[in-house]
Amino acid sequence: MTNAYSRHKRRWQQKGGVDSDIYLNQATETFEELVDDNLNPTTHTVEYTRPFEFDINNKYEANIVISDVTRNANDKYDTKLLHVRNDSDIDSSSYIWWNNDVWIVSNEENNSVLTHRTYNLKKCSEEIKILIDGDLFTYPIALTNLTIYSDGLKENLNITTSSVKYSILLPSNDITDMVEIETRFLINGKAFKVTMVDNFTNKNVHTLTVIEVSLNSLDDVENNVAWNSNSAIEEITDYNEILGSDIIHLGETLELTCTDAYTWNIIDESECVREIVPNSGRCLISCKSNNNLINEKIIVQAINVGGAIIREKEIIVRGLF
Repeated sequence: MTNAYSRHKRRWQQKGGVDSDIYLNQATETFEELVDDNLNPTTHTVEYTRPFEFDINNKYEANIVISDVTRNANDKYDTKLLHVRNDSDIDSSSYIWWNNDVWIVSNEENNSVLTHRTYNLKKCSEEIKILIDGDLFTYPIALTNLTIYSDGLKENLNITTSSVKYSILLPSNDITDMVEIETRFLINGKAFKVTMVDNFTNKNVHTLTVIEVSLNSLDDVENNVAWNSNSAIEEITDYNEILGSDIIHLGETLELTCTDAYTWNIIDESECVREIVPNSGRCLISCKSNNNLINEKIIVQAINVGGAIIREKEIIVRGLF
């Protein structure tokens, strides 16, 4: 007959050693089974970005669990709770693509039982474009109207004056870390200026306070790009572009560069390449001296630190002249 002592003894012999460890292991396994179960209505397969990624086109895929926020009915539609495995690389400042919207991960909750990690998930309703030294970066943002907290103003006030104030949630990365007080953005053709930067309330997430300001004659209203002192609108370039010639001559060594490349991959079906010298951000390839290779194609792929292909370049083999 099974009694309390025999059950305790059996649990002690399982992994974990003590009752609390065993219960925690069992609960963790239960949650992981829930994440793996694509038939469960709360489990979703989504695309996401890793923390600190400045290029949000570097997307990864994972199963997550999403639940409603119950503590505040007003948060039901634009805020959710995100639940992920303890070993997930999703963290505060990640973007999640779910339910035809982009969401930003912020504010990790303190779970009483450490079977998984829980975060707030805020829906992004707008996007901002940051132009730095001619390079353009676009980021979805979670936007909150703060005008209702100003004296004498109502929530549904029409946006017509500089008294309009918003709070913006923006992920931290090498680009957004350059945003400072006085930085200007365009949102739906209207100009806003940053008046406060909060880098510590939300882990890995900037909370910006912005107010409406007058448009500048250098603002690109059509494309929603604001002019700032470090802007150069006429020189917009792709930060991840592979720079270098589109052709390689027989016997030639060609140098290619890509700012955010961690490693490189060569697709060379005709075996044109004699050697490759890869480096982070720089790559040298040498072509064989064989006339039969003229007009053959080589595909060069730049790969970031996460293993994602961020850019491809096609190179044509030409003769000696």
